[in-house]
Formats: sequence, structure tokens, C-alpha cells
Amino acid sequence: MDGSALFARACQAIILGQAESILVLGVQGGAAISAPGQALERLGTLAQDYMARYQTRPETFAMIAVKARQHAALNSLAAFNRALTLEQVLEAEMIAEPLTHPQFAWASSGVAAVLLCSSEFAWRHASSQMVRIAAQACVSPQQVSNANQGSTFAGIDYDVNVAAARELYEQAGRGPQEVAVCELHDISTISELLLYEALGFCPEGSGEKMVEDGDNTYGGNLVVNPSGGLLTLGQASTASNLAQCIELVHHLRGSAGRRQVVDAQLALQHQTGADGTVTTTLYQRD
Repeated sequence: MDGSALFARACQAIILGQAESILVLGVQGGAAISAPGQALERLGTLAQDYMARYQTRPETFAMIAVKARQHAALNSLAAFNRALTLEQVLEAEMIAEPLTHPQFAWASSGVAAVLLCSSEFAWRHASSQMVRIAAQACVSPQQVSNANQGSTFAGIDYDVNVAAARELYEQAGRGPQEVAVCELHDISTISELLLYEALGFCPEGSGEKMVEDGDNTYGGNLVVNPSGGLLTLGQASTASNLAQCIELVHHLRGSAGRRQVVDAQLALQHQTGADGTVTTTLYQRD
């Protein structure tokens, strides 16, 4: 079972009063296995389709990889933490045109652990700034009956991500404009750009403007993947979700060090499970 499913089940168990506290542990071991070439080619085709639809430049996708490396340079846990220029990203090995090697998240190993607990348990034992889960939504592809499987972006279950975001905001009574920091499932730079739109951070078709305005990094409206994201940490399915949680909690507690997002009050986590289920979680500083 991947980390997002474990995390969601543990949250639900605490909400239902089945446990006061649960330690969720994710361990991804073994040799890293590269993603199938066919899957990478689909992402390249997806980027080409987006470019054709919105007249987006290849440089836009490369700028997301540059941003990821800039964030990772401040994270000692990142596997790829050497800063890259835009030219270096564009001139790297072409994997699936127009996407080069630094624009994909490669398989990795890792371990992460998170202690989830009830409010009562936290009040009795917490010794630092408390962070609570304000809302959580889990949406599977099967639940989105009106998804247009013939649409250009059906390959990444775009509509499932939209549904998971909407349900999350409705549960919490909050909006995407209130989110200060986000960790999302960036399996490629085109995936990340489309998630900006699916999660409501910008209107559909305006992902390029968000990137070029710097509204996905420090100094902009939102900091996306301050950890460096999967593009620099790698994909470790049982640990990545928990690592995202840890990163966001640090920002809400003000303990993220050089990566700190100033005065972060609300954080969003997005993860796609092995079965395509999208889990979105809002964290709030108490």
C-alpha cells in the first residue's frame, strides 16, 4: 500500500475514534527502477498537446525544473540538489520531447514517519506549535463519472484532481488563494503545471503566466514544493506522501530553516496513489 493510502486510513481511524494516535511509517527500499518508456512518452505528448492548445513555450516547463533545483539546493535530503540554469535544463538529455532528464521524477528509495493524533492527545502531549488537518479529500477515477476520457489531459486524470481539490475546499470552507505553501505530486514538469490549474491556483490555460510571474516560488503568491518536490527527491511511493506532510508541518511551525515560507498559516498537500486515487489534505496552524 502506498503512503497516501496509509496516511488517509490513519486520519480516518482517528476521526472515527478508533485510535488516539497512530504512527504511520513508510519504507521504500530496493533498487530504483526507471519509469516505463511508454509512460514517459505519454508525458511528452501531454506537454506537446498543452503547448499546441495554449501556445506555451518549452522554456516554461524547463523553468519549473529550475525552480525545483533552486528549492532543493536548500534541502540536504534531496537527491538532485545542484542548481541548474535554464540553458542546462533545456540542453540536458532529451527523454520525451520537449521534456529533458531534469524534468522527470525518477524512482527512488526512502523512509519517512508521521505521528497522527487526536486534538485531545495533542493538547496533553504536544511541546511545539500544533498543526491540525483542516480537511482531507480522497477521489478515485471511478468516482468521477463525468470525466471526459477523450479530453487532451485525460491521461493524468485531470478531472480527478479538479474534483479532489473542489471537495477539499468545500470541506474546509477555504479557497486556493488562502494557501501559502503546497507540496504536490510532480512526476514531471508538465504534471506540475497542470496541477497548478487543477488545484485552483490559477485559471485553466494560465499555468505559463504563473510560472513566468514567479508565483510558484518564494516572493510570489504561493510556494510550490519548497522541499524540491519529487523532481529532486525522487519517487518513493510509500514514503513520499509522508515526507510531504513533514515538510508542510515544518513550514506551519516555522521550523523549516532556510526553506521557511514566511508566516505560513495554511498548507495544501496533493498526492496521487498507485491506483490513481488523488488525496488532497489541508493543514492549518493552530
